[in-house]
Amino acid sequence: MKKDGVWVLAFNKEAGVREQFTSCPRPNAEFYRRKYELEGYETWVGAYEEVQELAKVREV
Repeated sequence: MKKDGVWVLAFNKEAGVREQFTSCPRPNAEFYRRKYELEGYETWVGAYEEVQELAKVREV
């Protein structure tokens, strides 16, 4: 994976669960963040390493 890549995660506002996600180069992240927000999702953008750490916490 490239070092400049990020994940854009889209969460259901009511349930708080992730429903969609996109992996993309950092310059494209804003496009996907806005797209998901227009669809009614809460969004979070993070580097690959941040998402891996988040996944470790969620496994416990």
